[in-house]
Amino acid sequence: MTPNASYESMLTVGTLNGDDLPCELTRARIYKAESFDTLVDVETGEVTKVPLHMARNPSWYFQKAGEMRQQPVKVSHKEFVRELVRGNEGLDFEALWALGEAEDWFACESRPATRNSFSATLSAEASVEARKNGVPVKGTKAERGQVKGYTYHARKNVKRTDGWAA
Repeated sequence: MTPNASYESMLTVGTLNGDDLPCELTRARIYKAESFDTLVDVETGEVTKVPLHMARNPSWYFQKAGEMRQQPVKVSHKEFVRELVRGNEGLDFEALWALGEAEDWFACESRPATRNSFSATLSAEASVEARKNGVPVKGTKAERGQVKGYTYHARKNVKRTDGWAA
C-alpha cells in the first residue's frame, strides 16, 4: 500500500486492528494508509494493521478513493495461498486456514476454498516449503511416515552457479 493514499474497501473483510483484536474493514468505507501495512478509518479513527499479503496486493481488496468503481480482483487459489504464506511465514496449517476464513476467501476465484483444496494447494505449491523444527520436510507420507506440527515458509530462490536457469 502507498503511505498517505486513501483507499476504498471493495468488500467487507475480517482482519485485526492495531491492538491485535478482530475487526472488519467495511465495504465502501474510506481508509487512509498511514504506512505500508497500517490503515486508519477516516470516519472513526480506528487503526487497523493489515496482514502483509493484503498490504502487498491492495488491488485484491481496495481501490484508490475517488476512482471509478471496479469489481474486486479474483485470483486463483494457488496465487492466494502463495501470497498468504509469503506474508505470514512460520504459521502452521490451522493459522493459515484461519486467516483465509477471516477474509471469507473473497479474493479467491468465485468460491471459497475447502480444507482439502487448501491443504492440497499448500502442499503442491512449489514456492511453499513445509518445515519441522526448522528442517524442510521432504518426500511423501509413504516414504517418511506421518509428520505433524510443521510450519510453512516461502521457499528461498537458489542461485545456480552452473549458468543454467533454476
